[in-house]
Amino acid sequence: MRVIPDSDKGTSAKRNISLNILSLRIDLFHDFRGLMSGFQARNIAPASIQYLEKGLREDEVLINEGARTTVMDNDISNIGQKGRFYLTKHIWVPQEPIENFNLKMSDVILRRMPKLPLSGEDAVKVFPMLDELKKSHDKIKADLNYLLSHHEEIPALHEVHPRDLFVPGRAWRTYLLKIWGHEVKDNTAAVPDTYEAINRIPGVHTALFSILAGGAEIVPHRGSAAGVIRFHYPLIVPKKEPEKCWIEIGGHHFFWQEGVPLVFDDTREHWVKNQTKETRVVLIIDFNANMPFPINMYTGLRYNLIRHSSEVKAVLERASIGVPPRNKSVDLAKAA
Repeated sequence: MRVIPDSDKGTSAKRNISLNILSLRIDLFHDFRGLMSGFQARNIAPASIQYLEKGLREDEVLINEGARTTVMDNDISNIGQKGRFYLTKHIWVPQEPIENFNLKMSDVILRRMPKLPLSGEDAVKVFPMLDELKKSHDKIKADLNYLLSHHEEIPALHEVHPRDLFVPGRAWRTYLLKIWGHEVKDNTAAVPDTYEAINRIPGVHTALFSILAGGAEIVPHRGSAAGVIRFHYPLIVPKKEPEKCWIEIGGHHFFWQEGVPLVFDDTREHWVKNQTKETRVVLIIDFNANMPFPINMYTGLRYNLIRHSSEVKAVLERASIGVPPRNKSVDLAKAA
């Protein structure tokens, strides 16, 4: 931020600087208060004093006889880049120590998580609500086939969230339906039966189609959402040599089979490789694990901080691609 000083010197300039410092404190207080009281959408003018950190967007502050005019840059291109996590457009925290702390918490939380990973009927026995997707398999597959007719419009993951560059190029595309509790309405309209089935599963906060091209590899990594259970529902898998399209989770090796669910903890290191020439598509759903007190306080606070952060708001904006809406399938049994 640049401050253009008042033409007067001495007392007048000092008074204006003092007012600006006070305004900074007030603005930051309102930003933080809004964040912690439910993170309601606000249009709060940034303070007219220098932000000391390089890389923040520059704001022009004009001071004229005690009055301020602020020109804000609403560009979100910095949000999601490696190194910073933006709570609001003007408040960020360093990414690495936050992620390291969260992963340490995840090691504590893991001891209270269900025994994972689980596949097939073992997964459904522990999480019977996931059977809702199997009941709607054909409808979801029809939604997906329609969506894939607009394949080129579907963004790569790092185009939605630049920090998540696990696969170069556009070999890993993601079509977001829900992110940290926010519906991506432009996207769900194109796959209405899928979203209806997802809504029958309690506690879902994120859902997306994950589309991995043949020959692609997602390098080993750990997610940061401790206390969250990740569900893979395979919809398209390689027909030839399906065992060559696999995921390894904490030393457990699986290959996807259509309609066979897989449940795991995203904070465990996992590695994905598609060694075929065919595309793999899974529906990914994240939902909360039931955690005891006081761990549920930590996971609840983290959920609300992320849900109302500028990071998630930027993802929502980037993920909406506007595939034309599709009508729900007609249930022939009910129609008869």
